[in-house]
Amino acid sequence: SQLYGMYAMKLPHRHKFWYGLAMDEKGHADWLRTLLFVDLGGGASGFNDARFNAEEIQVSIDLARARLNEVESKTLYPFIAVSTALEMEQAMIERKYFEVVEGDGEEFRRIMATLAEQTRVHVDKLLQEQATLEQEED
Repeated sequence: SQLYGMYAMKLPHRHKFWYGLAMDEKGHADWLRTLLFVDLGGGASGFNDARFNAEEIQVSIDLARARLNEVESKTLYPFIAVSTALEMEQAMIERKYFEVVEGDGEEFRRIMATLAEQTRVHVDKLLQEQATLEQEED
């Protein structure tokens, strides 16, 4: 959410769009925090050992921090912001980040399904924003 919040500040003519995504991401972070207190279900093992890759997750975190630092120190162009956000959101889907933790508890499954769907919604919004920017260039 920090990166999208920075985009909102640096791109005032696109503030509403980026602020909306930043607020969505804050909500997603809240949902993830609730997973700490949610019953994973009777036979759940927690982390899906076949999917959990701590190094890959750390690389993603480091990349997000690097992009945040870049935004703070450089000129930001709307198309770059959209491309970066699309890359990050699509990577979450492609790398199946929502399969890293597993459980059969109802609340757990609902939260994970919602997070996955919201990520797809973000990709759709970003693709729409990209199309808008391309039309404005013409």
